[in-house]
Amino acid sequence: MSTMPDSKCSRALAFNKFNGNIAVGHNDGTLTIRASVNDLDNVIAQTNHSREWIEDMEYSPDGSKLAVGSHDNNVYVYSTDNYTLLGKCAKNNSFITSVDWAADGSYIRTVSGSYELLFFNGNTYA
Repeated sequence: MSTMPDSKCSRALAFNKFNGNIAVGHNDGTLTIRASVNDLDNVIAQTNHSREWIEDMEYSPDGSKLAVGSHDNNVYVYSTDNYTLLGKCAKNNSFITSVDWAADGSYIRTVSGSYELLFFNGNTYA
């Protein structure tokens, strides 16, 4: 619906209340991390692991990790220290529609386009 290219359109946002970072999931699968609400033009990290658009994202309860749900059926988990990839949850049979952390960060829950509900270990991503 936008006249902007896919790389400049976003589908998902997440806010890290511990460091103020804003994660932006783009239509082309790019993930950008913005410094803060007051400094949105300052991109402090960018990744391109997802092959399709990012549908949903959530920071872990302690703010140390970011789970990114993609339409390529995977959830990518990043460290918020430097936004390096820690692992990938790869058992979903359809695109990710929702991703959520347990209150203690011990597991990640996903829902996919095929309505399957899966749980992944919050440290091993298996």
